[in-house]
Amino acid sequence: MAPTLVLACLALAQQPAAAPPTDVFAMTRSGVQVEVSERPARGALDLVTPFGVYHTPTDPVETVLERVRDRKWRGQLRTTPAASLVPIIETYADNGQISALLELTEAVLQRGRSHELRAALTALEAWGARFDPVELGLSPDERVEWLWEEVQKTEGLRRLLLGARLAAEVAPGRNGEGDRQLTLTTLSRAFEDSDPLMQRVVLLVTRRQLMDEPYFGARVQHASLYASAAVRDLAGATAVRLRPTAAREYWVKALLRAEDALRLHAAEQLAQHLPDYAPKPFVLLIAIEDRRAPSKFSFLDHAVQVVVDRDEPLALRQLQFAFSRGGNERNEYLENASTIKAVRLEDELQSLLKHLLQGLAGDDVERTPAQWMEWYEKRQVKP
Repeated sequence: MAPTLVLACLALAQQPAAAPPTDVFAMTRSGVQVEVSERPARGALDLVTPFGVYHTPTDPVETVLERVRDRKWRGQLRTTPAASLVPIIETYADNGQISALLELTEAVLQRGRSHELRAALTALEAWGARFDPVELGLSPDERVEWLWEEVQKTEGLRRLLLGARLAAEVAPGRNGEGDRQLTLTTLSRAFEDSDPLMQRVVLLVTRRQLMDEPYFGARVQHASLYASAAVRDLAGATAVRLRPTAAREYWVKALLRAEDALRLHAAEQLAQHLPDYAPKPFVLLIAIEDRRAPSKFSFLDHAVQVVVDRDEPLALRQLQFAFSRGGNERNEYLENASTIKAVRLEDELQSLLKHLLQGLAGDDVERTPAQWMEWYEKRQVKP
């Protein structure tokens, strides 16, 4: 583990052990638990929470619970810092423990692990979309304006909760035009904010509004590889929503020959957002094994050459130009290349690809490259 990560984990774990507060929860008839700031009566349909009103028109409150806020994860950071926090994140999200989830997510942001960030931030976004913090009496247009103003004024993770509600309130699929929309200019300027949580808010709204403007779309796709870990997953999801083929080609090119950090990011994007296609480039790269440049081999119907020279993804300006001309839709890096050129795998990327393939296969079976090829041929999917 990197020294900076160890220090961050220790700093979090060694915070003063103040007595944790007791949080109050309303449990609905169906078993949904919602953290509340005011105790509701049995049968209540509108719950006052620290984050806005939670409306539950068809699932009334059955009972009220009290729970001492769980902070056992701090001990885990101290004793087993390498262990994943995802199970705890999922438990908090399932049980409506939003204050606990906010505390844990602060630690997750410091750790910077992509799978933990994805789990924590998407859980907060899902809950944020359900809370209604807007003043009473506002029209639909005014609600969007109010939420956007609050997003800009608010700092920290509560900004994300508000942004998720904003994304739920804007009108879908209008490309920033008309009522209940944020304009392209507004979103483009906000995307330049250095705060990754503001960038996530912009991406949430972009996906909802389907902002398919070439220059902005290119920035979103670029962010899927180059943004911080707190942004990349949502940038990838948004890129696929806007232009799936262009996103796939961008990531495949990076995976084959880019510098190592970008190859890792591209692999995660392909596995998460294009799971039907991801096995092909993954199995191809694993098949290189110990071959060295400039050796060649066959992969299915393709000729593959091992190379050492890197080929980075398009720079942002070039990507914007490509998007303005329709984007890259030609399946060129694998499907239409006469010879596929690829750099052999470093240990970290090879381990990641095997792990991702196991996830795609739905098992934890260790396979040789030949066995992965056999597995792939049985479930081959073409674009």
